[in-house]
Amino acid sequence: MGQFCTENGVRDRMKFLGTIKIVQVQRDRLKIGEKPNQFYKPDPLFTVDALKLTPDGVVGMMSDGAEILDAHHKNHPHTRNVDNKNSISVGFSALYDQMRGRFGDTAKLGIAGENVIIENAGDFDIHSLGSAIIIETSNGQKITLTVGKGIPPCRPFTRFMTKQPDLDGDELENHLQFLSDGMRGFYLFLGDGANNPVIQAGDKVYTVS
Repeated sequence: MGQFCTENGVRDRMKFLGTIKIVQVQRDRLKIGEKPNQFYKPDPLFTVDALKLTPDGVVGMMSDGAEILDAHHKNHPHTRNVDNKNSISVGFSALYDQMRGRFGDTAKLGIAGENVIIENAGDFDIHSLGSAIIIETSNGQKITLTVGKGIPPCRPFTRFMTKQPDLDGDELENHLQFLSDGMRGFYLFLGDGANNPVIQAGDKVYTVS
């Protein structure tokens, strides 16, 4: 999918999802060390003023003109990009509410590292998320992104959330199951014709089936 065109029928399938609360980049990897002794360190997360979306990943943009490559961008010097299957990600405030109910104050909004955090309007059901989202910018541009699979949780992040660096066994597996199926966020995919659009906090977001 590329830039959204306001055709009848598509608009009828749009449902307001919420507004963008945070746009951020990972300046470097968040999992430190080598397996099986990796640990999660969120320090490289950085909130930016705007986010440029490209098929190869996202670029953080600052008001002074500075640009910051996300660690999942294909051109990052320590890239975590996997065949452009993980170059853009999204999380939802409603899911962070659920994580906060389970893990407490470690579940800060955006701590999982998603590029876009959407503050949901009304009830949010993870299972009703459509096949795409449409972001409407302040200048009226509409960008369509395909919603991919849920981001799989990892052991270092889960141990960080529980504040138990040595957590293992059934308790760890139970937390991993909780964080599966999209709780940890989703991958997004930008169409080739979208021409590197720019989004920012306050932009409106719609789901479309």
